[in-house]
Parts: sequence; C-alpha cells; structure tokens
Amino acid sequence: MADMSARLRAAATLPPDALGLLLSDVGQAYVAESLQGKQVSGEAFAGAGVPELVQWGVTEAAAMQCLAALAGAAVPPSLLESLTTAGQAHVLAHAQRGLLSLEAQLALVDELSAIDLKRVADAFESTTAASGEQAEAQAVGPPADWDSVAQLPPDQRQALEARGRAEIKAGKVAVVILGGGQGTRLGFDGPKGLYDIGLPSRKSLFQLYAERLLRLQQLVTEADPAGGPAVVPLYVMTSPLNHNTTRSFFADHSFFGLDPAHVHFFPQGTLPALTSDGKIVMKSAGQVALAPDGNGGIYHALATSGALAELEEVYASSCVHVFSVDNAICKVADPLFIGYCVDKGADVGNKCVWKRSPSERVGVVAQRGGKPAIVEYTELSQELCEQTTPEGKLVFGAGNICNHFFSLSFLKRVIAAYRDTPQVIPYHMARKKVPFADPTTGVTTTPEEPNAIKLEAFIFDSFPLAATSAILDVPRQ
Repeated sequence: MADMSARLRAAATLPPDALGLLLSDVGQAYVAESLQGKQVSGEAFAGAGVPELVQWGVTEAAAMQCLAALAGAAVPPSLLESLTTAGQAHVLAHAQRGLLSLEAQLALVDELSAIDLKRVADAFESTTAASGEQAEAQAVGPPADWDSVAQLPPDQRQALEARGRAEIKAGKVAVVILGGGQGTRLGFDGPKGLYDIGLPSRKSLFQLYAERLLRLQQLVTEADPAGGPAVVPLYVMTSPLNHNTTRSFFADHSFFGLDPAHVHFFPQGTLPALTSDGKIVMKSAGQVALAPDGNGGIYHALATSGALAELEEVYASSCVHVFSVDNAICKVADPLFIGYCVDKGADVGNKCVWKRSPSERVGVVAQRGGKPAIVEYTELSQELCEQTTPEGKLVFGAGNICNHFFSLSFLKRVIAAYRDTPQVIPYHMARKKVPFADPTTGVTTTPEEPNAIKLEAFIFDSFPLAATSAILDVPRQ
C-alpha cells in the first residue's frame, strides 16, 4: 500500500501507457481500457474529476468507483487509523465516494497529515473544562505591584537602562514580532507588517522595527565595543497565509540593514473549525476549514518550529521581548523595560499605558484569583472600571498594549505544562459563520447563521502560570 501511495503521487508524470498499468493495478482495468487510444496523460488524469472522466468515455458510476478506489489507495493506513481513533474519519467521506480528483485527494491527505489531531481534541476539550468556568468565577483584583517610568528616580532609571544594555551586549535578549495578522481592517491586502502607516518616509511597520533594532545594536556596541558587536536575533511569527510574503519582503529590502543570519521567520499554527460536538468542518469536498490559532499559538509554534531550541542552544538567550506588529511606536528591545524585568526577576513582564478614562475600551493587566492576568474591559463592572486610588488614578487602569517580556525558562515551562495538561491554557471559543461542504454534493455552502466554532488562544493566557511578574507603566508618546 505504501508503494501504491508513492506510485499515485507520481501519476501526474506518467505517459498514457504507464497510466493504464497503474489503473489496472488498483482494480480499474475498465477505466484503463476506456482511456486507451485517447492519449490521456498522467497530468491530465491526476486533475480529472467525474465530469472529465465521463468526457473520456467512462460511465459516471465507473468514474466515481475509480476515484473512490484511488482514494482508498492514496490515504495511508496510519492516517486513516488516526482519524478513526480521533472520531474525525468523516473528513474523507467525499474522497471515499469518488468526488475528488486524484490531485485533490493527495492534497487532502497532505493537509490532514499536517493536523495535530491530539492538539485539536485538547484545544476543544479545554474550552469546556471545568477549570474554565472556575476561572470566570475567580475574583478580579488590581495588580499587586507596578512602577511608572514617570515616577522612577533618575539614578534608578539609568541603572535599569544600563542593566538592560548589559543584557543585550551579553547576547541574552531576543525579539519576537507577532506578525501573523493581515491588514484587512486597514484596507490593505497583505501582511500588516508591510503596511505604510502614512509617515513622510513611507516606511512600513516592519522597516520601522528593523531599523530601531539595528540602531539599538549599534548604540550598545559603541558604548561597549569590547567583545564584538551586540547581536539581538529577530524572530517574526507569521501565519501560513503570509509566511512567504513576509520572508520575501525582508529579503527584497536587504533585511533593512540587519544581518540576515540573525533574522528568522516561523509560522503560527492553524486549527480546524469544529462543529459544536468537536467534529472537523470541511469547507469543500477536499479542504479543511482552517484558521490561525491566535497569538497564543506562539508557544506551540516556538516549540514545533525549532525557534525555542535555537534561542536556547544557538543564541543562549535568557529573555525575549514580544510585541504586536501594529504597535508603530514600540521601542524594540527597550533597555529600560528589559532591565526592569530582569531586575524584578520576572517570568513575565508587561509594558502598559494607563487608561485615560474608565470608558476606554482596552483590557487591563490585573489579577484573577490572585494570579497575573489580562482582564478584558467587558469583564469589569462599571464600579470596578471607575474605582480610583486616593490620588485619583484608575485602580484598573494598566492598559494592555501587547508588549511583553518573557524569560526563556518561563516559555519552556509553559510549553511543557501545555503538553502535559492542555487545560492549563484553555482556548477561547467563538461561534462563526464558516463556509462548509454540502454532505451530499461536496459543494461549498455559505451559512446564514453561525454554524461552527473557531478556537483561538491569546498570548496572555499563560500569565497565571508565572511565579513572578512585572508591570511598567510608560507614556503614550
């Protein structure tokens, strides 16, 4: 069977005679005879569905039977067993009924083989776990401790900046840009990092960040030239949709002056849309309805891409500055922020901007059940939103701007914890209108009402696992 699967993958390269032999070997001698004399190449046959086979003189029933037989040989037994065990074998239904060309069958096999079925099941189960309900019921409280840049004494600020620069010079700091988002909401058809925000320089977001990182390395090296230049590796988390475009953009612009050897790209994962009972949704007869797994997919992606191992083994990094691609004024690897978090011995650090008013619609850095957490503005009562300190400062005002510090040891613990107990980082469930394949015809149908669940993880879902955290309030400018 393994040999036949390999032969089917090579079918598109076969001349007519060899194609006929292949069809005979899968019990389709009738179809092989029907194609004799018509000079149907392997390439043409591989892309053919029932209508094409009928055009070539094969009956509709025989055409469906032939494609169904090919599907039986194309699907590796191990994949079929995994799908059956996971209760997801229905994804092969259209192929098994002869509704897919050989080319589409093989593409489906590749797509299904890339799906981590255990992760899908774990993510779905985590949304309904009792721990999720308990988390919602846990008391929300203000952050236990935080500092404001505006209130740091000058000598302390200088000392923290010096410590951050020392960490950078020692090669302990890396940067990760969360760059998987598309610019759709901005009216831009491409990765958000390529977007021109209207500056006189016409620089893209990616160029702004790359040039800031380049200048930071130069400044740190100039201040302490001993031991060679400072190196801060840059990692960009892309999505499967924009991975190649993002890589090409950096390459086409000579990495904006950065050393290409220290610029890396890794895609976040995807998860299939699911029915309410956890069944994978097919968006067409031969394609799974997939969607990015959220910025919280960074933990899984760091591990599976090899980026985490590279940070530890090649760069000997001890901490990572992670920020969202749409924060145009972000100070990349900000020495003050790095020094502050390292000085605090933090697993997790959050750079925040204090809310202007109780009505500002932004999540806040806070506590839930006595543990670090991001609390969405929709979760806070009006009373909590308006609560102030004696000095008139909002108690729940530490606005989350997706600007984070992580120790590498914490990232490793999060990945290990999720692997062993997926429920520790529950996924979030959103009901969406997801185009799906008609069960009978396989034709894609667009629903009028939400029909499926999309699962998404947020980067801050790991914060409750942190033993220590740090919060630094910075000016908006």
